[in-house]
Amino acid sequence: CRGDVSSTNCKSCVVDASEELGKLCPYDKEAIIWYDNCLLKYSYNDFLGKIDNTYKFYMWNVRVVSKPESFNAKTKELLGSLVEKAYKKQNLYANGEMELIGDQYEKLYGLVQCTRDLSSEDCKQCLEGIITEISSCCDGKEGGRVVGGSCNFRYEIYPFVNTQ
Repeated sequence: CRGDVSSTNCKSCVVDASEELGKLCPYDKEAIIWYDNCLLKYSYNDFLGKIDNTYKFYMWNVRVVSKPESFNAKTKELLGSLVEKAYKKQNLYANGEMELIGDQYEKLYGLVQCTRDLSSEDCKQCLEGIITEISSCCDGKEGGRVVGGSCNFRYEIYPFVNTQ
């Protein structure tokens, strides 16, 4: 589950994901499903502790920023700083925000997370790898995500994490 999700919402998400996989993939030997709050994956192959780059998808905001080069650099800076926090934490998760002085937006918000079966170093490697994909998925967009089987990031110009 995402690092900012309560245990109650996490449990509910996993139950929903399990039911959905049962409907969509009743005879499959491996499957993965992503929701905003959780990821559920099963396989006949041992995937624990291994970086999964096989399953991945991109999402982005359709609105384009006025200064894409500057915005992309700030996005990578924020996500990079979050990677430095996340891979050192037990839950392999970090979120944060950055002031955007002199830009058309006031703040940029982001999160990064790895599945907890990864080592700290593999988490860092996974996150650094997907952050390089910003130009492929979300170049100059107001928000975007790369969601993989072992790690993911998200950034937006509005707050989206749960505050407790």
